[in-house]
Amino acid sequence: MPTSSQYYNNTLCHFEPPAKDVESQISQMKESMLETYKTEQETRFLLSNSTGKDSREWKERLAQIIRTRNLSSEAIARIERTIKGIATATERNKAAMDAVHRDRERRRELEQQA
Repeated sequence: MPTSSQYYNNTLCHFEPPAKDVESQISQMKESMLETYKTEQETRFLLSNSTGKDSREWKERLAQIIRTRNLSSEAIARIERTIKGIATATERNKAAMDAVHRDRERRRELEQQA
């Protein structure tokens, strides 16, 4: 009969947070957002110096840049909330696993004393 706590309670698990991969992805997204700020400033300059049809095209381009940046910002926030939730669940599971180990050890000690 297996003696692991997962045999007795398969809801317990322990995951290491994927910190390096997620941090690199988030930093890449933030760098891309910084580039959109620069592009936005350039587009605003071109918009202020253009007229007619060009002006309309630059306004559409500017709106697209702003939408893209807002979507990126929301995606970063969702990723960070998800990671925080996973880390919280992992800590909770680890605490439950430690409690199972302590309880099992206590039972062994009681059995040895009897």
